[in-house]
Amino acid sequence: MLNILIADDSRAIVTLMCGYMSKHGECSIAMTGREAVQLFDSAMEYDDPFDVVLLDIMMPEMDGLTAAKLIRELETERGVEPGCGARLVMVSCLTDPKNMMQAAYDIGADIYLTKPLDEKDLVECLANLGLITRQGGDHE
Repeated sequence: MLNILIADDSRAIVTLMCGYMSKHGECSIAMTGREAVQLFDSAMEYDDPFDVVLLDIMMPEMDGLTAAKLIRELETERGVEPGCGARLVMVSCLTDPKNMMQAAYDIGADIYLTKPLDEKDLVECLANLGLITRQGGDHE
């Protein structure tokens, strides 16, 4: 089972995404970018790192891009090689995301998704990241 962090300031979206993702692992929830970074740091500290982090770009206290950058910095500080850490999935409702997508990839995001998302989108995302099979089973 995957260890999944979902960060979004919309309780409805978090509930929906958790419903989709809970079939593939245990979900932790953050309502702000700052909370996401704190949960990520704690998980690493307790040697139970997240496999995948879904970050909304527009959140209070700290936006998703800043949170993603700090998450990558935490991994570097702990000796995690680039490409070997958590898979970062940036999520946004922006309809013209070209510049936002580039900014996300520049800080180490693996995938950029636009809302609204459905279960098929998220399962395909996990499969593209190599975290589950196309049929939805976890890789061991």
